[in-house]
Amino acid sequence: MNKNISRLKLKINKKYKEILEAYFPTGTKRRYFLALLKKGFYTIYREGLRGFLRKAKKKIIIKKKVSKEALDTVDLPSSIELFFVPNILPIKVSVIILTKNAGNEFDYILKKITNQKGISKIEIIIVDSTSDDATLEIAKRYTEKWFIIKSEDFHNSRTRNFAADKSSGDYLIFMLQDAIPGSNDLFYNMLFPMVTKDIHALTVKKVPRIDADLFSSWLIWQEYNYLDYSRDYIRNNKLFVDFSSLDLKDKVKYSFLDDVCLAINKEIFERHKFNYTYCEDLELGKRLIINGHNLMFVNSHAVVYSHNNDALYFLKRGCVNSYFIKEIFDCKMGERDFLEISNTIKVLIRYFVFALNTYYDIKSFDNDAIFYHYKYLNNLLNVGVELGNFNSNPFLKEKSQKILGFFSKLEPVQGISSSRYDIGVVNRLLNTYQDILNDFKQYCDILGYKKVDEEFLDSLFKLFCFSIGGYLGEELVNVDYFRGDL
Repeated sequence: MNKNISRLKLKINKKYKEILEAYFPTGTKRRYFLALLKKGFYTIYREGLRGFLRKAKKKIIIKKKVSKEALDTVDLPSSIELFFVPNILPIKVSVIILTKNAGNEFDYILKKITNQKGISKIEIIIVDSTSDDATLEIAKRYTEKWFIIKSEDFHNSRTRNFAADKSSGDYLIFMLQDAIPGSNDLFYNMLFPMVTKDIHALTVKKVPRIDADLFSSWLIWQEYNYLDYSRDYIRNNKLFVDFSSLDLKDKVKYSFLDDVCLAINKEIFERHKFNYTYCEDLELGKRLIINGHNLMFVNSHAVVYSHNNDALYFLKRGCVNSYFIKEIFDCKMGERDFLEISNTIKVLIRYFVFALNTYYDIKSFDNDAIFYHYKYLNNLLNVGVELGNFNSNPFLKEKSQKILGFFSKLEPVQGISSSRYDIGVVNRLLNTYQDILNDFKQYCDILGYKKVDEEFLDSLFKLFCFSIGGYLGEELVNVDYFRGDL
């Protein structure tokens, strides 16, 4: 009975949308004023006439200019839409998860998935890369569709496409093994706009885990801050005339999909599929939006996801992300070999760790204190001090040795010459790091974070290594040796 009512509501909702588009087409003045009128009535409904007049006085509703993009993106529901919202979406969803030693928490995640409300049927598909823990045993409790591949056969695109071929749902949701649904109605809230508003692919935001360190939390915030993703946001090819003429930031913004948690209409996915070695979700988003499909970023719902990895991981990730983003969006690729600049990178890392000694006697910071080490680092490089064997915080020394050890393995001749480095590389890296440091300060200000402790120093070191990685991705002709363990 409930399913029949839901189907009826869905049909009425779709018919309403068809009539709306026929008489008030998207992008027209009629649609603009209708959206404005709906916003006014919706404000009266929620806040009363006084609330409406108060906002009108502040020029938020009547007098303030609102862009067409903003109105189309946040098209408020009418009373018809609100009444005919189905409680259960009469669809089948296939949730696809690729695993490798997912750990005991995997049971909790699968339970959260199976307990999702508002979806008629959910199937789970697991493709495991020969785990040696209890991952498969846990998976078998929740699904009969589990598959094993050799670790060396894993591929970001081909493995996901293989899993999708085994699915039988109307919609696919790709998730990572440690992404936790933020609520029991997450899937409903993801799929409702796809079923009722012709959204073809959709990503929800990530929020950091409760045990996330300062850097990992900043990294998630920085991604959405850079893309200006502070609200639910619909994108399609009406936002641009020529995709190739856009700058890199807008190309990424319009194409953005994230398979930490990504929903897509199966019929559309079968026509496009994943087709890239790395950043496969972003590359899929590029092809979808160029071909006229509607993509959506959902800020109002989330998955819980973050990783407290070490600085070397983030250096590699920064490098590979930067490299493949440039390749995907047809930017000019780097032409340098790592050996040309390896000594400069190693010198910078040693100087950087030495510069962090400026915080030895500081327990908290305010204003520009977060930049002390950056200014000191600039002075050291300008003077050209030979560091020799200096005393450093053991905590940071151990971390820097791991990075330097990794670089040394890539070189036929080991060693560091503090008197020989490329000043052009130094200047570009320091400029990049300064920009990232400004973002980090903004995030610390939002949090009210003022402590100078190991977590703060570790975050600065990760920030610097992440900057190095981004620079290498832009400059190098090949990054294959940075892709391990990502």
